[in-house]
Amino acid sequence: MNCWKKRFIICIFSLCACFNTVAIGASSQDNDIQKLHVIENNILASERLFGFIDQDGRIICPPMFYHAWEFHNGLARVQPTSSEKYGFIDTTGAYVVLPELADAADFSEGLAAVKSEANGLYGYINTDGEIVIPPKYSRAFKFINGRGRVNIDGVTAYIDKSGNELMRTPYLKIWDTEGDMISFFSGRNLGFMNQDGKVIVEPKYFPVIYWANLMFTEPITPVGLEKKYGFIDKTGKVVVDFQYDWVYQFKEGLATVSKDDQYGFIDTSGKVIIPLQFEEAWYFSENLAAVKVNNRWGFINKQGRMVIQPQFLTPRFGGPIYFHEGLAAVRTENGSGYINKQGDMVIAPVYTYAGEFSGGVAEVRFRSICYINRQGEYLWPPNPKPFNG
Repeated sequence: MNCWKKRFIICIFSLCACFNTVAIGASSQDNDIQKLHVIENNILASERLFGFIDQDGRIICPPMFYHAWEFHNGLARVQPTSSEKYGFIDTTGAYVVLPELADAADFSEGLAAVKSEANGLYGYINTDGEIVIPPKYSRAFKFINGRGRVNIDGVTAYIDKSGNELMRTPYLKIWDTEGDMISFFSGRNLGFMNQDGKVIVEPKYFPVIYWANLMFTEPITPVGLEKKYGFIDKTGKVVVDFQYDWVYQFKEGLATVSKDDQYGFIDTSGKVIIPLQFEEAWYFSENLAAVKVNNRWGFINKQGRMVIQPQFLTPRFGGPIYFHEGLAAVRTENGSGYINKQGDMVIAPVYTYAGEFSGGVAEVRFRSICYINRQGEYLWPPNPKPFNG
């Protein structure tokens, strides 16, 4: 298959026993084939196996792996059934890097952190499996914007793609973000440093843990102090006083805030744009945000106008509720289905669970894990036997 860049790869497996549904991998900004999904076929076997299907439901690689993860930079990390070692395959299922690695992370920006069997330390390989940064780190993390975070000599360092050290910091607990500030912890206290390792905001806050990777992707970011939340800028100046009971990171230029059990939205200057008036509120996605009124969920636009009236139940497994690729999964008394931005139910609410669409494919549950396209047609159908888990 030569058109791998146009393929949506989905992970499938053969289940050994009807206990738990296993989800693998996590979404990532450099995931160029879309995320993999676990598909359950409820066949009794000696072990659970993973393979891959494309966006049309065609089997690209039959179930043969003990574990498999998402594709990144055209390669997927897998574990064979014959050992606990890791390797990487392409979208035909052929090994590009043989399963001889003691440990490995997913590729990011053309490099993957791997553990050496010889010395137990981590280095980096390229997509040809060649060692390009020798194994000398006690820990190694993915590259973001050309910089990789590593632990060496009891400290944290950042390196470039040639292995040249860019800076060191004594702080070991660091959260990488998509912004231009580095978040770090001293004990339980959160602070921020610049890309050169200079501490700009002293560690004295507690973090907003949801979507922490979005810290300082806007001019201000939420932090907590003495059981309340406020917002600071990149100099550490308090822009929004510590007055809120709960906040989220900024998405699409607005942040959800809550006080006295009422939810609303502020902009990046800290100004309240949509008054605190809702029982609950999620974040904006595709210019709409889910809000709860009288225990039912609807959607507002960025002017605060209700464009889809509150009528939906809280999802069976909790939130969030949001639009992705023009559709939102919502729950009714009959089950979960999908609406468009006009509020029309375009895929019938017959599922016990409905996930987001990604690359035109969504994971749903109807007796078992299955996959549908935007027309509601099964790409991987439900099991003929009910799942008893």
